[in-house]
Amino acid sequence: MGDATRAPSTSSRQGRREYPWGTELTTTTGGNITASIQANIDESTIGGTSVVGIFPHGAAACGAEELAGNVWEWCSTPKLKYPFEGEVSVESLYTGNKRVSGRYVLRGGSWGRYRVYARCAYRLATTPDVVTGNYGFRLARLFSLSSS
Repeated sequence: MGDATRAPSTSSRQGRREYPWGTELTTTTGGNITASIQANIDESTIGGTSVVGIFPHGAAACGAEELAGNVWEWCSTPKLKYPFEGEVSVESLYTGNKRVSGRYVLRGGSWGRYRVYARCAYRLATTPDVVTGNYGFRLARLFSLSSS
């Protein structure tokens, strides 16, 4: 049964994934590394960034690739403590035109980090002036649902 047809759950953990592709990160030794691991993390031994698309079995249920590993992805979310109090509004660098924090969230782990950092729940935060080969961003495009 697909995620869209899953019955509502009373458990807050049911239906959540440990990693974008599921519950485990699998690695095997030898052979083609992109066929034996779902993401470019330190265990891939690539030792740097990789081309998006070489880990297709690491895609999320929605089809998005490289949500874990390769580079830490900057989010526009200021660093806030978990659990959030009340509802969390749309991610924004500013809340009510008032800067919340100088530190922003990074997610997804990178080619130079262990598997624990590639988990969906793991987040890192730092200031945007920090530059490293482990940090990057995801280009996204919004498509209109109308045919005009």
